[in-house]
Amino acid sequence: PNALPTVNITTPANGSNLITGSVVNIAANAADTDGSVTQVEFFVNGVSVGVDATAPYSVNWTSTAGTKSLTAVATDDAGATATSSVVTINIANNQAPTVSVTVPSNAVTGDLVTLNATANDVDGTVSLVEFYVDNVLVGSSAVSPYSFVWTATLGNHTVKARATDNLGLQTTSSNANITVGNNVPPTVSLTSPSTGNLFTAPAVVAFAANAADLDGSVVLVEFLVNSVVVGSDATAPFTYNWTSVVGTANISARATDNRGAVTTSTSVSLEIADPNALPYKVVTSKATCISSNFCLPVAAVATVSNVIGYDVVLAYNAAKVTPTGNITVQNSLINPSY
Repeated sequence: PNALPTVNITTPANGSNLITGSVVNIAANAADTDGSVTQVEFFVNGVSVGVDATAPYSVNWTSTAGTKSLTAVATDDAGATATSSVVTINIANNQAPTVSVTVPSNAVTGDLVTLNATANDVDGTVSLVEFYVDNVLVGSSAVSPYSFVWTATLGNHTVKARATDNLGLQTTSSNANITVGNNVPPTVSLTSPSTGNLFTAPAVVAFAANAADLDGSVVLVEFLVNSVVVGSDATAPFTYNWTSVVGTANISARATDNRGAVTTSTSVSLEIADPNALPYKVVTSKATCISSNFCLPVAAVATVSNVIGYDVVLAYNAAKVTPTGNITVQNSLINPSY
């Protein structure tokens, strides 16, 4: 007698949970010990969904919702048939993905703002997340973490994200709001020196400035003398030591913020005195020591008052002169009337 063929379903597995509309590959193994298998027919809830006459035996079926019983019937070359054991699968409707979007609440025109979204799909995968600003598509991301970098424009904007799952179902997030304003320039003021401070060249003048930025950070403070940069500092407290030169010095500080905006402080004016052109000076004098006294002339080149003393430097031949260390200044030079 003819032996019946054997057949069993290999995929999908018994108890599988699938999504409505997904294409299900139903596959079976079939054999015949005394002949050959001529075909395998596949059934869903008793309804034929396809026939395959060549191993490996399989058909593709587009799923519909509900609990489904799958069977396969093998036919051999003598016309004998055998039916596989039942495989039960559950087909559920596709659940929509979930998505939310986050953005900073404030930005400055021209900023590169990262739009971030969180998206998930409980019964499949998220295939794409699209980002919209004021309902206009600005970018998309197909890989988690989902994000897009947007160049901020002036105004109040709404941002949303739309997620699409692997079966094409979409969900749109709630709106997030972002306010984009113009960059506010930094503020800067000199705290040292002050107008009227007295310096004689080449005295070192300590420059100091306060600088701040309302919507960012100060990246540099430059110190200028007569509109020429003489030094800078990139870290608060902002300072610089300047070796002064003779003349009028109009000093200011210039601050730059992280977006390139620049502000220059009110200037401070100093008069840097010439050490060789004071209101009075000692005239160089040479004389032959013919007595115990040496007269050193002092010339006043401008009106002076409240003189309390003089520095006197003598160059002499130590082999011929022994200084006493005593110097007498005429009373008329202590508080001169000229």
